[in-house]
Amino acid sequence: MNGAYRPGLRMAGAALALAAAPAPAVARTPSLLWRDVTSLGVTCQIHTANGIDDGALTRRLCDAVRARAARGAPVPVVAAPLGGAALAAGRVTLLVQGDVAAVRGAPVLALTIRPFRNSAEGQQFFTAPPRAVALDDRAALEAAVDAMLANTLPWQAGASPRARRIPDPSQP
Repeated sequence: MNGAYRPGLRMAGAALALAAAPAPAVARTPSLLWRDVTSLGVTCQIHTANGIDDGALTRRLCDAVRARAARGAPVPVVAAPLGGAALAAGRVTLLVQGDVAAVRGAPVLALTIRPFRNSAEGQQFFTAPPRAVALDDRAALEAAVDAMLANTLPWQAGASPRARRIPDPSQP
């Protein structure tokens, strides 16, 4: 059967070639949340064992998120405390929420960043997945914030890898 037409092998070869080829890039259309935005606000709330932190930790995190979100921003990026500033017309506000907990005796920050706009149109339901980093690992925290902003802000969408294959538990 050497040299004979074997459709099963040809199909298997084609399937293998497709599986090995890189996945095509999928263009993402920004959510309607970002239409006609005039400013980006940042507000933070960090929970600790002693309650909500309103001190240095929250200020440091908010300042870092604000500075990183401003990179390439087409609109002003400002602090937006909860209340009127976060609800201003034309503003999308990044709600940065963290929780500090001890993991194996070391403080860990679980962090989320979610955009909010006081509007009925186009809320963005899924953005950056939550991240957990050692509280004293500044580089890891900065990398986590960068990755979360790349998953949230349209102008930073190409700043870090976004698509990862979903693991197949049946494959070794």
